[in-house]
Amino acid sequence: MNKTQKSYCILLIIWMIVIFSFSSRPSDISTQDSHFIGNLIVEFIQKGKQAECTVESRQDFVLNIDFYVRKTAHITEYAVLGILLMSFLRSFGVKMPCLGRYSLTAGILYAMSDELHQYFVPGRACQFRDVMIDGIGVLLGVIIFCMICMIRGGVNNWGKQQRQF
Repeated sequence: MNKTQKSYCILLIIWMIVIFSFSSRPSDISTQDSHFIGNLIVEFIQKGKQAECTVESRQDFVLNIDFYVRKTAHITEYAVLGILLMSFLRSFGVKMPCLGRYSLTAGILYAMSDELHQYFVPGRACQFRDVMIDGIGVLLGVIIFCMICMIRGGVNNWGKQQRQF
């Protein structure tokens, strides 16, 4: 493995550990995390409207958006994973369309193993829906990676390695 491949491998492993650590958190701590994000959203909205809301309406809003906050986190985590998988495999010279297929497959397999792991975490569950949402995140990461390559290298050579001089 050359230096670039090692760097991508290390980043990929670190990110997989980050995902695993979020999945290892019991449900009560995970709920606190998502409610914290929900409260940040309320504060952001309040600054835009320059208005205050009651404690009850704030709590209702946070509870109402909790599902969306959690699923957005899933998509974001796995989009980053998709980008890192694409980068890692591309450093070995894997070309499209195999690059996208391999990255998507590896990302979905990781999502499946992560959901299975959550089955053993207190208050968490193993849900097929989350695997599908994670898969959408990986696909989004693959698409973002492809778009960046197309912009940087042009449509005709977006699957080729760019030489650094």
